[in-house]
Amino acid sequence: MNLARCTAPDGFNHPLASWSTAEWTNAVAGEVGEACNLAKKLIRHRDGVPGNKKAEDQDTDSLRRRIAEELADVVIYCDLAMASVGYDLATTVRDVFNRKSQELGSPYVLDGVRGESGLRSDEKIALRNSDNADGGVGGEDRH
Repeated sequence: MNLARCTAPDGFNHPLASWSTAEWTNAVAGEVGEACNLAKKLIRHRDGVPGNKKAEDQDTDSLRRRIAEELADVVIYCDLAMASVGYDLATTVRDVFNRKSQELGSPYVLDGVRGESGLRSDEKIALRNSDNADGGVGGEDRH
């Protein structure tokens, strides 16, 4: 759904290959930075340190909600960054989580999601046919 909205004419109309993987991961980093800045403001509340001058930064519930929204943007961009390297976010997260659980001897595992490799067959074909894996031009955020 995210990739469809990103690339569709009635969405962002932004082809995935128009940004390099570096640009997608830079977008992730930008959203993480925004979440970190809001978390810093939340710490100021906790520690009683002045510095939160904007009205919306005075309310801790507002700060927590905005942090959650920025972290949602991180996940959205991570999904597109993963697609840019030919992997499915949910499948790869499951595989990595389960591998770490196995290393730890932990009973916690994630089930479901698509195939074992994390790479869908249509993505394998797209990767083989892609001759612009690193090229690209900039664009707007919040895909």
